[in-house]
Parts: sequence; structure tokens; C-alpha cells
Amino acid sequence: IYTTSAPDQVSYILEHSEAKCAFVSDLPSNPTFRREIHAKIMTLPSLARVVAFDLISDHAAEPRWSFWEDFLENAKEVPPKDFYTRIEGIGSQSISTIIYTSGTTGHPKGVLLSHFNIVSNCHNGCKALPADEKDTTLSFLPLSHAFERTGGFYGMLNLGARIAYAQSIATIGQDIQETHPTILFAVPRILEKIHASIWDEVGRRARPIRMAFNHALALADRKNSLGVFDRFMLGVYHKVFFSKVLARLGGKTRFIISGGAKLNPKIATFFDQIGIPVYQGYGLTETSPVVSVNGPGKNKIGSVGQPIHGVDVSIAEDGEILVRGAPIMKGYYKDETATQAVMDANGYFHTGDIGHLDEEGYLFVTDRKKELIVTSGGKKIPPQTLENLLQESPWIEQACVVGEGQKFLAAIVVPSKANLRKHFESSGRSFPDDATMIGS
Repeated sequence: IYTTSAPDQVSYILEHSEAKCAFVSDLPSNPTFRREIHAKIMTLPSLARVVAFDLISDHAAEPRWSFWEDFLENAKEVPPKDFYTRIEGIGSQSISTIIYTSGTTGHPKGVLLSHFNIVSNCHNGCKALPADEKDTTLSFLPLSHAFERTGGFYGMLNLGARIAYAQSIATIGQDIQETHPTILFAVPRILEKIHASIWDEVGRRARPIRMAFNHALALADRKNSLGVFDRFMLGVYHKVFFSKVLARLGGKTRFIISGGAKLNPKIATFFDQIGIPVYQGYGLTETSPVVSVNGPGKNKIGSVGQPIHGVDVSIAEDGEILVRGAPIMKGYYKDETATQAVMDANGYFHTGDIGHLDEEGYLFVTDRKKELIVTSGGKKIPPQTLENLLQESPWIEQACVVGEGQKFLAAIVVPSKANLRKHFESSGRSFPDDATMIGS
């Protein structure tokens, strides 16, 4: 369960899933939030045991509470034969996990994934990428997210690769330097922030350095057709510029897999220019999650790659992406109505995403079906394209385009305070407070 989930949502998921045991952390940074969650989960009748990783004073005397060390000690009393008997009773179609969707438009839905769903997705997904037991990944995305669970956890175990775990989001920079990952799994927002910080630093350098950096990117963009002198210059630029960027990512990163949202092609191109290809993929919790992914020698920037083995992708008449195959979920837990709404008679799962397949079989995702904005003039506009353009600005952290039923579009913008603060300080001005910023 996401640590950022509201107490009511945590309680709902535990109750809906009929969880019998919960493993919890103290969440010491927010005592009020912690107490509210603890108070709610203690009212759930199905929850027979709560195992705490930390000393939680609020409920230390509760009979249902135990600590991690005690839990491990008690496990020694279970005969090994009981363990193996249970394993033998599990089939490939048995439910492995229930992953709950975000629940942004109502209660979260519990996605039922079988062992076959996950194992087949890992096996076929790994075949699309050049990775093996010599690789290392730094895991910093939440394991409650299907992308990190399958890619950064099950997938790495399938390969026999190493997994290093970041201490926190705040320490990723330090953790990368300590672990030197060869593969990174990232959502676009992480890559956007790295990209913005690099350009911010370049922008504060002298004009000749800025010009040289842009020339280096231009040469890298046509690296396969350079003459002898330009190849020499690109080598120099790599040592002067690109190697420093690579060092920030641990110095050994071979490629980055991006998923979870649409990646701006300009950012993918930038990383490719400096020598770290970004392989954009596509999937949903309901598809275990990988549907398609780019790979070495077939990385079409702007697309989300070709469907992996075992997955059939079709495009409906209205442009909706339909998916069928081994990784498709068993359904939504306790919600047959919702399951029937997304599964058709031919076995296709209706993703709710709009896209198309090109002549080479690469999938392009343009927007969410339900998020298309229809203006008063009847024009259908995908907001993500505009939002990505706005977020290219170093002054904008996030943007949300609105305008359903109106004759014009507008945008709600979250400013990038870090970049604005640097700009104000470099010009000798004090950074305004929120009220002043909004007023101006």
C-alpha cells in the first residue's frame, strides 16, 4: 500500500481485501497520520495480526500486535513440511497478488494477478531487453506500483541480477554513487528533473561553454554519419561534458527503462545523445503490467515500443488500445461489474488509452480516452501533448490543461520554486512568498 495513501483508503484496501496480516512501519515523520491509520486498522475484524518493523508505542500492548523479530522467531516453530505442502497446493492460475489501482475517481479496484500472469510477463519482458545476472538496479519506486514490482523486483530476480534499495527519494543521488547501477527503472518525472537540473547548470555557464554543449548534442544526434574530425570532437565532448552527466548516474548505467506515464520525446532524445538510451514502455496494472517496450537496435523514440511476446495489441474504431494475452488480469476482486466493463467477448482488455500502431508495429499512446477535452466547438484535444510542452519550461513544475465545453483552453500551473529561487538569487533579488507570486 502506498505510504502516501490517505487513512480512509488504507482502511478500505485492508477491509476490502480481507487482509489477515499487515506489516507496518512507524512513519515517525507524521505522528498524527500514523495514529489515525493505526486507529482505523485496529477496527478491522478480519485483521488478526499486525507486525511492526519499528517500536510503535501507540499499540505496543495490543494482543494483535507483534514485532518483526518476534515474528521471525515464531516462524521457526512451523514445520518445514507444512510450508512445502502449501506450496504444492498453488497452481499457475492461483492468485499471486491483489494490486489496488490508484482510486482517483472512486474506491480503488483490486486487480487480481495470477502467478502465470506475472511469471509470463517477466519472462517475455526480460527477453526484450539486454540484461543478465551481471546487472544491478537501484530500486527507488514504490513496490506497490506494478511497474516497479514486476520490472525492478520480479524481473531482476528472474535474471539473477542484483537489487539495491534506495534509503529514500531524498538520498537517490547518494545511493546511486554507492551502488553504481547498470539499469534504472524510472518514471518520466524523475528523468524530467534530471534533464532540467542539467540544463539549469549549463544555462549558468559562460556563452562559449553553452555553445559547445549544444554543438556536442548536435554531433551526438548524427553520430552514425560523422566524418573523422567530428568523431574526434564528439570524443572530446564526451570526456568534457557527457562523462560528468554519466557520473551523476553512477558511471555504469547502460540504459534506463521508463514507464508509468508518457515520456516527452525531447527528454528521451537528450539521454540518447549523452549515451544512455531510454527505453520507453507501456502497460497497466491489469496487464501485469508490460504490454510493449522499446529495446536495443529498435528504440523508436516517441513510441512505447513493440508488443512483447505473448501480447496481442489491437486498436478499436475509436482509437482505444485493446490488449489480449498471457498477462491480462483475472479480473477485479469482488467487482464483476467493473470486470465486465473492461473485458469484451473476444478476450480483449479495454485499456482506456488512445493510440495507434505504425507500419512497423510500434505502439504510440496519445492520451487517455476519458481525458480528451472536447471544446464548445466540438474539437477533441489531447491535453497531455500541451501539458508536456508547458512542462518543458524550467519555470514550470507541473501543468494541467482544462477547458471541457469551453471555447478556449486554460492551464493550472505549479511553478518550479527551486529554479525560480535560483533565478531570483542570481539577479540579486529576494524570492517572493506564495501570495506575492500568485498575485504577480
